[in-house]
Amino acid sequence: MTGPKQDRARHVALLRAVNVGGLKVAMADLAAVCDELGWTEVQTYANSGNVRVDTPAALEAGDVADQLGAALSARYNRDLRVVVRSQDQLADAAARCDAHRHPTDGPKALHVGFCDSPPPPDAFEHADWDRVAPDRAEVSGRELLLRYPDGMGRSKMTVQWLLRHIGRDRILTVRSIAMVRTLSEL
Repeated sequence: MTGPKQDRARHVALLRAVNVGGLKVAMADLAAVCDELGWTEVQTYANSGNVRVDTPAALEAGDVADQLGAALSARYNRDLRVVVRSQDQLADAAARCDAHRHPTDGPKALHVGFCDSPPPPDAFEHADWDRVAPDRAEVSGRELLLRYPDGMGRSKMTVQWLLRHIGRDRILTVRSIAMVRTLSEL
């Protein structure tokens, strides 16, 4: 398949918390909402709130996030948050994350935290790294490069811990490096 037509822009929306707290957003519903918004080439991926869409070229990523978030919030009567990136931005985030790979890292060690706006560059300056060791986080533009050498499942470097450092008012959603690579190639 070729890229979007010139009057269209390709975006990837990453939903936050779609399968927690009793809420389960079906990917078919997510695709239907995107169709209702008039977006084309809608393709969901995995059951974790990932969707690639083509939108009118004039629609910027923030507008896509706002429109999709509002439509989903209305459908589910709950505040649903969305972060949007272009496929090129996802590929760039994956490359930056790969550059921080440690030689001993397994395939599940690296993750990217996508934020709605750039976190403060010094967000982790006073972090209690001993509490979350051996895990590490680093600010890189609008993303957090996350390293979980022993896996993310039992880590104390949780989303809540990250938000304490970057600002609780931010939208933050995390994807594995493998997922980010796949989404950049959809």
